Amino acid sequence: MSQIVSILKYEEGYRDVPFIDTLGYPTLAGGIKIGPEGASLASYIFKLPQQVGDLWMQTLIEGKIFDLKKRVPVAAALCQCNAPRADMLYSMAYQPGVKGLAGFKETLNSIAKGDFSSAADSMLNSLWARQTPARARRQAAVMRSGTWGKSGECSLFTPDLSEVMDLTTLGTATPSARLSIHNGLAGIGANENGVVTIATAEATTPATSAPVGYITLNVNGVDRKIPYYG
Repeated sequence: MSQIVSILKYEEGYRDVPFIDTLGYPTLAGGIKIGPEGASLASYIFKLPQQVGDLWMQTLIEGKIFDLKKRVPVAAALCQCNAPRADMLYSMAYQPGVKGLAGFKETLNSIAKGDFSSAADSMLNSLWARQTPARARRQAAVMRSGTWGKSGECSLFTPDLSEVMDLTTLGTATPSARLSIHNGLAGIGANENGVVTIATAEATTPATSAPVGYITLNVNGVDRKIPYYG
């Protein structure tokens, strides 16, 4: 079953007021572009409730999926994909657009041949991956494995947070006393130096410097207050 809406809500986050994205476009809600590059936010003064934004996102996704299936190279790739891998293509079409996804010719060709490892490598060797590296690593890992990850499953990651998939080379990469739990989108673990490690989605700059609340974490026996922002 597709989880594309949940994936995009996780990757894009939600902002109820317009903002400028990392590429300079006026953007709203879950990463929806609402104006041309360089346009002033002065022309976009309104708020969008999340329920409306989620419906808008769902409508955009359905339209993109319809367009994707009309493009022969993409349709051929989708025929080889299970639900998690198909969702990665849908997510890529949402971010750089249908035309942008169609430009991943090497990736699509590899998927159509069932060579998902090469497809994942190609995803990571792209301008898209350089612009949003954490997101690209998460989605390439899902394309490579074809799974979201399972409860209680541990994985080995390289220093750049790429999941180690080649089990024949684990003897040269196994760290000592390292733990990692990851679901293909985010993870938490601890390394051999006693440091907690976290892999998570990139966040946009908060609209205000004032935190909306705090969470409490116990660090080495002492409760610490950690702010979070809306």
